[in-house]
Amino acid sequence: MSNSHHHDCHCEQCQHEHMDDLSANFIAKHDPQGKAMQFPCKFPIKIFGRSEGDFLKYAFDLVSVHVPELKLEHCRQTSSKKGNFVSVTVEIVAQSREQLDKIYADLKNDEKVVAML
Repeated sequence: MSNSHHHDCHCEQCQHEHMDDLSANFIAKHDPQGKAMQFPCKFPIKIFGRSEGDFLKYAFDLVSVHVPELKLEHCRQTSSKKGNFVSVTVEIVAQSREQLDKIYADLKNDEKVVAML
């Protein structure tokens, strides 16, 4: 699993060019009719990482930078079948598209995050 599966380009140089597309894909997933999202709104973020250390707390810390009111109980963790990876679902109340873009940019650039939905 890697961050590069979100788009066809695998080069470091253009990472930021694709962020709007990446964020748009996540938003489209939660707004399939294609109409503009209404903020504030509930928005689940799923973050995948290796099953090392306390990934739940790590993911919480990454997202809470942008969502100060976030509480640890808004996060839940699931382990993969073989136990090598975990997924953390963080339920936030998104305030704006800009906030979501910043969250996904930080997640995409973090070395411990292997994928996100």
